[in-house]
Amino acid sequence: MLNPDGVPIDNGILSPAAIVAWRALSTVLDKDTSFSATVAVTIEGVTDKDFLPSKEEFVYVRNSGWQRFELDAAKVSISLDPEELATLTRLQLLKAIEIMSVGKNTNWIIYPQVKAYIDDTLEIPGLEGQFDLPKIEKEKIGDEIVEGHKCVKYKVRVHCFMGDLDGTRWEADDLRALPIKTIIAEDKVTFTTVLKDVKFAVPPQGVFTVPKGYKRYTSEGFFKYVEQATLKEQQEKANQKPK
Repeated sequence: MLNPDGVPIDNGILSPAAIVAWRALSTVLDKDTSFSATVAVTIEGVTDKDFLPSKEEFVYVRNSGWQRFELDAAKVSISLDPEELATLTRLQLLKAIEIMSVGKNTNWIIYPQVKAYIDDTLEIPGLEGQFDLPKIEKEKIGDEIVEGHKCVKYKVRVHCFMGDLDGTRWEADDLRALPIKTIIAEDKVTFTTVLKDVKFAVPPQGVFTVPKGYKRYTSEGFFKYVEQATLKEQQEKANQKPK
């Protein structure tokens, strides 16, 4: 099962983290440039902090339409019930890798610690065009140094699956005009995306594959796996209580 953004719903930390990561890059990148970077996202104006984090950081790799998001719950700022967090920790579900390719109709969420992955396709009614690169209108408004890079500062209007969004971006002269920082407003929420440690070396294709031997699940099957593991834990705890 996927949420309205087309991202598999996995757990109470990494699901919203995956949504934020995907939305951030979907509004920032308007060219299919091959690169890798550490991405920091700050969100202001969120009223439901149990749903979206206020900050997160992840590793992103892109090449020829393929995208890889490396998510770590330790780098996501979000509220979570302590018992749920403890369960996810014991089940080793706090790190995940999402690999996506629209052209190859592929969407995987990989849990390396348990050697398992969720396999979902992107052929879902109502999502047509949501995975396209945005069209961006921009107007130069100055020059600034950002993250140590000389940048051209632009006022932008982003045309993407979320509608027409206004914002500001800073394109680094020494990084092939890659937007090293972008601020986008969606209703009353502001997304600030900063790229760090940018590298343009073409990554090996192996980074966009599921390692051999990993167990495949559908989203529904993975839900059942987590549910059964949680119930088993609860039952074991109940059996350990003194009678």
